Amino acid sequence: MLYISIVVKLIIQLNYKNMKKVGIFYSFNTGKTQSVGERILKEFGDIAEVVDIETVSTSKLLEYDLVVIGSSTWYDGKLPDYWEDIIPEMKKENFEGKNIAIFGLGNQQGYPDNFGDSLHYMAEVFTPLGANLVGFTDPAQYDFNESKALKDGVFIGLLIDEETQPELTKERIANWVKELKAKCL
Repeated sequence: MLYISIVVKLIIQLNYKNMKKVGIFYSFNTGKTQSVGERILKEFGDIAEVVDIETVSTSKLLEYDLVVIGSSTWYDGKLPDYWEDIIPEMKKENFEGKNIAIFGLGNQQGYPDNFGDSLHYMAEVFTPLGANLVGFTDPAQYDFNESKALKDGVFIGLLIDEETQPELTKERIANWVKELKAKCL
């Protein structure tokens, strides 16, 4: 009986080591981004963990099979200021073949001319470094004028509008995570 118990524990440990891991990175100082990040974590379950992007080395991103990056879009479509310190460090890393999914927050009614542009700026960081961007989404249910986050008719990540469409957030997150699991894990 003891032998069977040891074998079962070893099998569980081996399966755990072979499980794909998801790292969800965003600033813990941004309320809405953190709230969305926590809901994404819940959808992924035990295979994911959240990491405060402001407190770790960017090499930490390389430890995961799927990296999920979150950021809000500020004012006229820019990234929050804390990214100014982080992005130069990211550019020193090799993300060749690494699956990167981006989620962002925006306000399509308040800023319809640069809705969710943060996704574009994050993609500009990772694409030249060899990353494989995943998790593109359909813009059909949104109402905005322009967005740099559009590429070939789709958003280059998940865009959440907690200001004007909070009732759609849960479904959007669930669908996005389901797609990411199917394609990357």
